[in-house]
Amino acid sequence: MEIYKPNIKYIIHYNMPYNLEKYHEEINKVCKDGEYLQCIILYTYSDALINLYILNNSNFENLDSKEEKIAKERNINSVNTMEEYCLTKECLRNYILNYFGEKATILCKKCGNCNKPFKKVDMTKEAKHVINCINETNGIYNIKDTIKYLKGEKINGLTNKMTYGILKEISYEDIFELINQLIKKNTCINLWIHQILLK
Repeated sequence: MEIYKPNIKYIIHYNMPYNLEKYHEEINKVCKDGEYLQCIILYTYSDALINLYILNNSNFENLDSKEEKIAKERNINSVNTMEEYCLTKECLRNYILNYFGEKATILCKKCGNCNKPFKKVDMTKEAKHVINCINETNGIYNIKDTIKYLKGEKINGLTNKMTYGILKEISYEDIFELINQLIKKNTCINLWIHQILLK
């Protein structure tokens, strides 16, 4: 369905869309008068898991087991791509263009990432602490509680391990962003996060 609403200047997604194709279609239906449109995605880690759960529990009755496996793999790739879009620090316009086969290299200088200054910080040691924490606690905590654990805050369960409180000097936001980057880099933490988010 074609929609033309020239008075709409903002699109806010309350949850992460299922895939980048759907997102592009939704943001491309309004504000066609040449003005810039502001698009905001309110994203949490659970969005990816919920989307994947919904997609992989769809009706596959008309597919044989091989076709069902291919469909589920495609769903995983679509959700992972959309999640990476939400986490990337690169130009958002270029990310979409590259996804659809256009090799864009010039920054748009209009998106939130282009207009937001980023500072590179070496957090290798802190990343090791996050991964060690996951191993020590056997992944029993969700992300919020894992950050509390790393900061040494009061939490039910294990508090006698080496990583309890080891990142107390690091802000909640910085630990959260560190976990974002670990997910984006497809480290071993990725599987753990996808397993525990629906707890």
